[in-house]
Amino acid sequence: MSNQSIIKKKLGKYFVDQLSPFLTARTIQVVLIRQVLDYTILRTEDSRELNTVELPSNLNTTESEVYGLFLASKQKAVESRKYMEILRTFSDINCFLPRNLCMKCPRCVLFGAVKTKGKYNIRHRVEYSSAYSIQNFDDINEIMTFNAVDEQDQRTGQALGISHNFKPLSLFPSIVTLKSVTYEEFILFLKTILSCTSYGAETRIKGDCRNEILGIIGGFEEIMTPLELKLELNTVLNGEENATFNQILDHLDGVFKKYKQKASTPNSITVISGEDVNKLIEEMQQVELNKTLIDSLQAQADALIEKVTE
Repeated sequence: MSNQSIIKKKLGKYFVDQLSPFLTARTIQVVLIRQVLDYTILRTEDSRELNTVELPSNLNTTESEVYGLFLASKQKAVESRKYMEILRTFSDINCFLPRNLCMKCPRCVLFGAVKTKGKYNIRHRVEYSSAYSIQNFDDINEIMTFNAVDEQDQRTGQALGISHNFKPLSLFPSIVTLKSVTYEEFILFLKTILSCTSYGAETRIKGDCRNEILGIIGGFEEIMTPLELKLELNTVLNGEENATFNQILDHLDGVFKKYKQKASTPNSITVISGEDVNKLIEEMQQVELNKTLIDSLQAQADALIEKVTE
């Protein structure tokens, strides 16, 4: 093991050497902020209204306010497809979401795959949770009208409709949990997270986002949820809901320390934050995204499927 490898030095004991049908307790949580950089539509209902939820504004009150909601399914859908997109770039994987899963590629092996008529199913090892906005919904919601331009006279006619949007710079603290992953899976997942830049409906004209990794937590259990992270940040920010990204960074170490002490075995928890996160990301970036990496992931998937089918 290289002394210069932050990833292997800090997280090595939380990786598995080979994949197994049976999960271990090895857990890595990726803590990030999903920052909206364009008008973005996060909705699931036909009413065309944005997803929202009522929550206490911080840990010191029971009074509820309305906040934006970034559903786990909306996060997973984009990142699962991006993971597959990367795989296809360097291999001939014949797997198609959502109904024609191959049940044997690295995406199926990591994100899970189910077929009602299949001989076996693959359990997911990536766990998502819904994320909640730092800012109050009224501060980040904007209603926009849209219309069409006549090609002959270039005039705009009557408005065709309206759309509800989250404003640019809306912030959604998020946590994605990896279970029993290999080093190579961790590397490609981080590359996937950082390369996903568009979420929500109508992504052809809006929906730009930036994922900023704030911390990595290794352990033999999950120690924090996105809801706890959001409430903690709102509490330490003292009601400053228009907080900047840097203000949030200033308070993270205290939040991580608090939840590390809540773990069943605090001494087994490794928290990577601050400048060490930047070093970890730089190390990950230096790993070439090429056929060699994808082939190693496919070899791990093949070995797992062989065990499953046995």
